[in-house]
Amino acid sequence: MKSFNIINLLIFFISIAVVHAVISIFFLPSWLLLLSLAVLCLIISKFLFKLAWIENLVLCLVLMEISWVLCFMPLGYLTQSAVLLIIFYVVWDIFKNQFKSGFMKIIIGDLIFGGVLLALLLLTNKWMPV
Repeated sequence: MKSFNIINLLIFFISIAVVHAVISIFFLPSWLLLLSLAVLCLIISKFLFKLAWIENLVLCLVLMEISWVLCFMPLGYLTQSAVLLIIFYVVWDIFKNQFKSGFMKIIIGDLIFGGVLLALLLLTNKWMPV
């Protein structure tokens, strides 16, 4: 079961990276990025991760907002995709474990894990000149 989730996360990362690359290489408008990210997120989270529709829409909205913020940061498309992957994993894991006992421990663990990964990613990243 664990390898299936890792493969799904890898599929998500590669598909988001391809969308970001196409948008950045051909200088397409940002609304195309948001639209393609929304469609991709809906398809992947509904059929691969088996989330309910309301959870799916919340996850899609969160990723679209973060992607909109990342459009204004001088980051490469792989770094932007990695940030979206980390946020996708944290939110998905929270939705997955929402009815388990010790839910607050899971949330705190996920937020610490995601925060440390994001900090490491952004601190070690080579920022593009503006």
